[in-house]
Amino acid sequence: TPRAASPEGDAPGSLLLRAGGGGAQGMGHVSRCLALAEAWRAAGGVAGLLVDRSTAERARAMAGGGGIEITAEPVVASAGWLGLDGYRLGPDDTLGVPVGRRLRIDDLGRSGDADCAVVVDQDQAASPAHYAEAPAGASLLLGSRYALLRPRVPADRDPGAAPRRLLALLGGD
Repeated sequence: TPRAASPEGDAPGSLLLRAGGGGAQGMGHVSRCLALAEAWRAAGGVAGLLVDRSTAERARAMAGGGGIEITAEPVVASAGWLGLDGYRLGPDDTLGVPVGRRLRIDDLGRSGDADCAVVVDQDQAASPAHYAEAPAGASLLLGSRYALLRPRVPADRDPGAAPRRLLALLGGD
């Protein structure tokens, strides 16, 4: 997890995620952003999600009141981190956040924008070649080890018990 300088020392600071998706694209980008936002909050940070107006209500329902602010209103990012997840999101969507504070969630370089400090690509076929344009020193978190998943355990289930079922929902490919 990227660490922003903060008075608390180990707290990750603030993260604003911008998710593309909704409508014909589906909600995979939103779901990945929610997974990262939940993990960021669990580490002691503050996270928010910026989505298109057509997606906002569905994103709020997916978040389930987990303390993540979801907005469709244009925002000005503060000094924290900005995460982008969406194939059509690029330099015009960076809200003035410098490269050293940007994170890109991508799929095999499909966004065409690796101008960031951190790239997360959970595809098993992901390789550094997909992000040759990334700045020197960028962290490339590649492969299924970095899959952005949201853990969900029903209230009536022992969280230590082995899972009974696994449901995998694939993207448009």
